[in-house]
Amino acid sequence: MLWVTRRAYRPGQLVRRWRQGAEGERRTARELHPLTRRGWIVLHDRALAGTRANLDHVVLDPAGRSALYLDTKFYRSGRHVGLRNGSLACGKFTYREAISTVRWEAQRAAVALGVPVTPIIVIHGARVPGGKFDANGITIINARHLRAELRARSGQPNSHVQQALAQRAEAALPRYTAVH
Repeated sequence: MLWVTRRAYRPGQLVRRWRQGAEGERRTARELHPLTRRGWIVLHDRALAGTRANLDHVVLDPAGRSALYLDTKFYRSGRHVGLRNGSLACGKFTYREAISTVRWEAQRAAVALGVPVTPIIVIHGARVPGGKFDANGITIINARHLRAELRARSGQPNSHVQQALAQRAEAALPRYTAVH
């Protein structure tokens, strides 16, 4: 009887995946937070106008001349992330649309912001060979290496240019709400 009760009240697969994704986004946010003391601006959970798309994190470098779009993935530990026929793969699972979706979202964000937007997929849980690799112009990186990667991409600080970009980002990429 206890087994039946537990089974009946156990969250479904969709709910478990949503919770896992939300935990990955929280972990990425914790990785990004120390960068704000170094002049980076981090916007979490942003919407692309006219779409149902949700941008996990948009990061504005201190120079204010570009942005990064970070899409978070949280996979089971012990598995390896790689490419399979040009698609993101983790263990035996292939995520056919992941790379093209992230590329499309970054392109739309670039149009909205008026600056180049570099897409990065941040991996939690699973192993990323070498810590990071390139997948058709998108960096796939283990979350432990994220801060070092972003610091290496940082330009000469320009707070006036960065603040102008931050204002554009706030206007063009509003906070995501499930009702769109």
